[in-house]
Amino acid sequence: YISVQCTREKAGKEPHILLGYEFNRLGLDQPLPTGKYVTFIIDAAVPAHLLNRRNSIQVIDYDGENWQRDLVEFSSARFRSYKVTRKIRPNAKRVIMAIRFMPKHKRDTLKIMNARILISDEPI
Repeated sequence: YISVQCTREKAGKEPHILLGYEFNRLGLDQPLPTGKYVTFIIDAAVPAHLLNRRNSIQVIDYDGENWQRDLVEFSSARFRSYKVTRKIRPNAKRVIMAIRFMPKHKRDTLKIMNARILISDEPI
C-alpha cells in the first residue's frame, strides 16, 4: 500500500494533501472522457479521529469557467473500498481524480491500496 502523511506544517495554515491523476496530464496519457462516466475506486484507511473532516476521494471536471465535483468522504479507520462516479460534462476541458487528506498532526497517515480508474458509457 501507499502511506501518505505531512512532513511539515505552515504556521497558521491547516495542513492538507491533495493527490491526483488528470487526464492528458499528470501521468494519464488518455484523451478527456467527455460525455462518459469516470469511476474512481480506492481502498483506504484513515485514522478514526480524521473521519468526517472533508477527507475524500473526488472526480472533478472543469469547463473553462466552473469546477464541478462529486465526492465520497472516508468513513472507516480500517481498509475499505471507496467509489465515486461522475458523468463528465461534454464541454469539459480538464478532468481530475483526487484524494483529499487533511491531517491534524504530522503522524496522521492515510493508507491507500488498489487505485482504479474506469471509464464507461453507463454508471458503474
